[in-house]
Parts: sequence; structure tokens; C-alpha cells
Amino acid sequence: MATKRCASVLLFDDQPIQSKRGVQRQMLPPERDPNPVLVPELPWEINRWAGDPGMSVLQEEDGHCYMWYMLKHEAAEGKTPPLALTGLDDKTQADMLACPRYILAYASSTDGISWTKPELDLISWGEHERTNLLMAGRLGGTVFIDPNAPAESRLKMLYGGGERVPYLLPGEAEAKRSVYHGIWGAESADGVHWNQLGQVLPWYTDTTNVCYWDDQRQRYVAFVRRNHGMDFADGATIVRDRCFYRAIARAEATDFRDFPAPTCILAPPEDLWHPYNTGTDYYNTAAMKYPFAPDAYFLFISFFHHRTGLLDVHLATSRDGIEYEIEQEPWFSPAPGDRFDSASIYFGAGLVDHGDEFSLYYRGYSYPHTAPLVPHGSFPTEDVPVGIGRVRVRRDGLFAQVFGNAGELVTKPYPVTGSQLGVNVDAGANGELRVAVLDPAGQTIPGYSLDTCAPIIGNRVDTAVSWEGKRGLEDLRGRDVSLRFVGSHARLFSFTC
Repeated sequence: MATKRCASVLLFDDQPIQSKRGVQRQMLPPERDPNPVLVPELPWEINRWAGDPGMSVLQEEDGHCYMWYMLKHEAAEGKTPPLALTGLDDKTQADMLACPRYILAYASSTDGISWTKPELDLISWGEHERTNLLMAGRLGGTVFIDPNAPAESRLKMLYGGGERVPYLLPGEAEAKRSVYHGIWGAESADGVHWNQLGQVLPWYTDTTNVCYWDDQRQRYVAFVRRNHGMDFADGATIVRDRCFYRAIARAEATDFRDFPAPTCILAPPEDLWHPYNTGTDYYNTAAMKYPFAPDAYFLFISFFHHRTGLLDVHLATSRDGIEYEIEQEPWFSPAPGDRFDSASIYFGAGLVDHGDEFSLYYRGYSYPHTAPLVPHGSFPTEDVPVGIGRVRVRRDGLFAQVFGNAGELVTKPYPVTGSQLGVNVDAGANGELRVAVLDPAGQTIPGYSLDTCAPIIGNRVDTAVSWEGKRGLEDLRGRDVSLRFVGSHARLFSFTC
């Protein structure tokens, strides 16, 4: 169940730190579940598994969890699969099926581990009148809660929609073909019945788009793909440079229905992507405004390696949600052997909070992104392992500051807003951590020295630091203080004060 807690100061970089010695920053891998939580098993899922993630999860305050995931829609020889939309007039049904590339499917869970595919009466599949299908279109969308909206539109989705847009090659004044779709928005009260809003961001898409409400910037923020050398103007995609690689673009707006054109924020350096047949693209982001800290943003970027056709995931971190630093070493790699996730990994947006840890979800494939498609244009699922997997991450535990034999870390000044200093630390069986509280001049405040601090031992996700007499921070509330952590063989993830 989702829990309320004080905002943490995460230590994924050295920004909160004034000085340190004998302490090293470390990126920590997640815990991988051995089996997928969701697999293609229904008639409309078999051999219709989308390569792109097109997936997001959402957890309500009562703990119930919901997942939206994408399936292929195209049939063999370009024929439309046996879809039918219920409760719609002929024109609306025709409009929704005008770009039959993908279908949006739906699942629910009470714990984020066991998922159920409900039988709904929105879209039928052949003789199956009740399915878990919600929408048809280009999709590649993600769902989020809009805290500014009334109940009937409290859920928002950013996705690919509409007809394909004109596509101009260099030197062409008139488009002779259509390739990409535009970026649309939709809103819903329940996550099942969606009202499509039309284009909300003037750009093109052929991938998963991510959007969220940023409570720090008080803006809607969208992350989309930018293909190098291709722009969007006057309702058309315009190729200006045939040199092609995938990069990450971002846009923000005060009105979800009216985003400006995005700006490229991350692109692979030339020595990474060039030449194309052996280079690497930044494929998807699964962008996240971390919900348990005011200034923590993460991207889970799939690096598409053209030489092998495989994808691994690299973390990118930010304090403001605009400027990101990418970790050069992968955070999550394909699994060994012939598991369902042994070749290609694509993370979805959103998380499920379990208290001491949270879950993230991803699509995994046992074959490369460049694998041959089955006749109707999607990845095969019969007799080959694929699925949606889950990883578990310690709360605030994507990174840690690791104390060696004798380490010391002093934070920058922070205001004391509560009565306790809470720390998230793993000191193992032989480590220890103590804390002193310093004034702005760097002097230890009487009563808050290392000698009077009760040592922190063991593995504690959220433990209160105390000094002699079980003293907390109640006497320092409202003051700016620095924290001096001294210890050995311990990993410090975050603190609250």
C-alpha cells in the first residue's frame, strides 16, 4: 500500500555534499524477479507483442495498481484484425481505427505482483466480445495522475494518435508519403474510458512518450523521441539530414492540451552512434519525477546497440528535471541464458510503492530488437519467452554513498523541519555509522556530537538517529544545520531532517 512519508534528501550525486573522504558514490543494481508478471496468453496477445514498451503503471492511494500496455494491431497483408468498438457511432469508430498499428490493453493488481486482465466490453476481438482492450491507434502512451484536474479528467495520457502525417525528404516541396503520427492527449476518470483530445504536442512519434506533472516546477513535462535531422513543421515531418540517430527531447507546459515543440536534451555523442550500423541510440526514457524527494529525477534509458541488436538500460539523473547526467555503465542488462529478458530490455513509466522498496516494470525479450517479425508485423511470442518483468529497488536505493574502512561525509546546510533525523543506511553485520550536527560555521552543536550519538548498525531503511538521552532534533527545528556522517563499511542512501 502506498505510504505517506517525509521527503528524503537522496544521495545519488554529490550535490547535497559539502565534503567527503573515504566515501565513494555507487550505482546499485535492482533485484530482478526470475519470472515475468505478465505474459501474452490471450488470443489478441499471441504474436502481437509490441517491441516498444508502450507501458505504464499507476498506484492509487488505496494501494490498487493499474497497468496499461501495448499490443500490435496490424494483421497479415495489411488487413485489419477482427476488432469492433462498442457504444460508438460509425464515424467515431472509423476514426479510432484509422491508424491500426497498436491496441492499448489493461491489467490491475492489489499488490503489484499478481496481475489480472479484466473482461471489459469496450473492444471485441472476433468471437470474443469481452476483452481487456481499451483503445486503438499509434499509442506508445503513458498514464499519470493530474492533481490539477477535476474527477472526470484526473487521469491523463500522452500517446501517438491520428492519421500518419506527411513526410518530406531533403529537397522535396511536397510530401509523397506518410510515415509518422502526431502526439495526442487523452483524459479519463477511471483509466478505462478515455476521451481523446487530439494533438497536444506539435511533434512526431514512433515510440513511447512519457508525461507527468512536476510538482517542483508546477508544469506538465513530456519526454519524446527526437530523430536527428528530422523536424516537425506545418503538420509534417521534414527530413533535413539523412544521418539518423535517436535522441531524447523534452517539453513542458502549464496546459496539458498545449505543449510547445520539444527541445533535445540528450543525444548520443558521435563516437557512440557513428557509424550507424555499429552505433548506439538512446531509445526510450521511462522518465520519472521521483515521488519521495522534491529534487530527484530519473531516466531509465534503453541503449539500442546496433552492432548486436540488443538493448540494456542506463540511468540518467537530475536535480531539476532538465539537465541530466547519464551513467556510462549499464544499470540493468539482459539476463543470462534463454530467459524471457535475455536480449532486449525496455522499461515502462511509473512505480508501485511497497514501503521499504518499490517495483519498476519492463518489457523483456529473448531475441534482439532486429529480430524478424511474424507476418502481421509484431514480435513472435509462441514458443519463445517474452513478458513484462518486475524489478525491486530499495526505497531511495538507486545510488548510495559507500563508506570504506573509515569514511566521513559532511552535508551542505539543510533546514530542520521535523523532530527527528531519519537515515536510510545499510551497515551490514560489521559496519557502523554515527552522526554529528554542525552549525553554519562547521562547529558541533552541543549535545549532538559523534561521541553522544547512538551508533547505527544493521540494515535500516528508515531509522531515527538519537543522541544521549534519546534526544532528537526538536530543539533545532527551524535552524540550518549540516550533518557529519562518520562510519565504516556502510552504505548511506538518504536522510530526512
